Amino acid sequence: GFDSGRLADMTRHIESAPHRIFSMLIARNGTLVYEMLAGELPREAAHYLMSVTKSLTSAVAGVALERGVIAAEDQPIGGLLPAELFGSAGNLSAKSGITVRHVLNMSALDVPHIVGSTDPAARRIYRGWLTAANRVRYALQQPRVRQPMEVMDYTDLDCSPSPLPCDAPSMMPGI
Repeated sequence: GFDSGRLADMTRHIESAPHRIFSMLIARNGTLVYEMLAGELPREAAHYLMSVTKSLTSAVAGVALERGVIAAEDQPIGGLLPAELFGSAGNLSAKSGITVRHVLNMSALDVPHIVGSTDPAARRIYRGWLTAANRVRYALQQPRVRQPMEVMDYTDLDCSPSPLPCDAPSMMPGI
């Protein structure tokens, strides 16, 4: 079990910390056992997770590789994602060379990094992603870089299966 006194101490620490922590979730054996929402963000609010999503995505990809759901890091994503996410056959074809490795290395889509940017185009793209009904579909609509893997493009648009922490079996069918 969990020591409720230690959870209460952690809650007080988070609430008084100089760094803003907006939420904390603890799951055990697939069950949510602790949830803390701090600040003004409601549970359903989209929140900028920065590098957290990359860690979760790479962990899920590792499980999918281990279980054979993804054949290899060099497998094209067009065969892993539903075709309708690409919006059109032309976009699916244009993105056909993007592999799992490209996605994990953030080296496939030509999307500007928003943190600290005052570029109106970057801010427009980011606002579009925040308000998109399907963020994966929105990310896949962005231009592809000329040659993936030439440079790591620190993008703020996430092409992972889910922007929310969850367990691997619910993120990819067959895991």
